[in-house]
Amino acid sequence: MDRPEDIIAEEQQRDREREIRRVYHLSQRAYWVTVLLGLLIPIGAYLYTRRWRAMLIFLALAGLMGVIFTPENESEEWEPSPVLMVLGGLGATADNVQAIRWARRKMGEPNHET
Repeated sequence: MDRPEDIIAEEQQRDREREIRRVYHLSQRAYWVTVLLGLLIPIGAYLYTRRWRAMLIFLALAGLMGVIFTPENESEEWEPSPVLMVLGGLGATADNVQAIRWARRKMGEPNHET
């Protein structure tokens, strides 16, 4: 039977390998696809980079901004603010491009534009 120290060491090794795979896959994503998706469909950029936790945080912040900046004179139909939509798209794009850049630096790859 394995000793507890060996089991812990194996588990830590598996966690390190899983993290390396995650960072490697993120580093292989293309900037241009991320920018295009981020500007057109901000959630699409998070889906493309597979950053689930960051996507949930983005959705929570977008919902909070929608609640905070709801107009006082609400009409029968609520319309989203185009300014907030553009800012959200720019924020999602910048966040995902920065994550790809971080992953490439961590993997030691050149910071190319593909």
